[in-house]
Amino acid sequence: MQPALDYLQALNLEHTDRYLLGITGAPGAGKSFAANKLKEDLNSVAHKRYVEVLGMDGFHYSDEELKQINLYDLKGVPDSFDKKGFLNKLQELNFVKDQIITAPTFNRAKECVQEDSLMIEPRHTLIIVEGNYLLLEDDTWCDISNFLNEIWYLESDLVTIRPRLIARHSDKGKDERWVINKVNYCDIPNAKLVDSTRHLANKILFWENSQLYVK
Repeated sequence: MQPALDYLQALNLEHTDRYLLGITGAPGAGKSFAANKLKEDLNSVAHKRYVEVLGMDGFHYSDEELKQINLYDLKGVPDSFDKKGFLNKLQELNFVKDQIITAPTFNRAKECVQEDSLMIEPRHTLIIVEGNYLLLEDDTWCDISNFLNEIWYLESDLVTIRPRLIARHSDKGKDERWVINKVNYCDIPNAKLVDSTRHLANKILFWENSQLYVK
């Protein structure tokens, strides 16, 4: 067991060419929060902003596209993402290091993708890539790990994530029946699918006393 911050600092990544660290885990596990905490802590210690976060959620298909393929109510399942677009962006980050690269982000309040709203600059030598399906072994997903230096699995359990997911959907004004169905028949199955990839991770990331550790 080691503090995640210490582990990453020891890699001296502010002076590397570029390093892509994946953080995966179940929906509601807190991947975005963990990734952004590592980003802010590392940038603060180094007194330079060399870390940026890229979220897989920015590669959701639009609601219109999801309706066309009958996946609107299953938004969040693997097929609701532009897998090839995500893979192409990871390839670009690996091979284009002297130019600004733009990427989409996901506005969770509006439940929509915002194109080209993230700017990854040459100074960003550590990119933390967070998303549910970084370790899936089927179809296009199996190629993603080829473009990430490491992938960490953020520990969570259903008792913790279920109320978070219910609150996430309820806060958007969805009625109770819709929320429960969404959690039970979409989010929880997705969480179990992601959990089945846990053994493939390079490290397990977890919280202890409000700090992030790896093992």
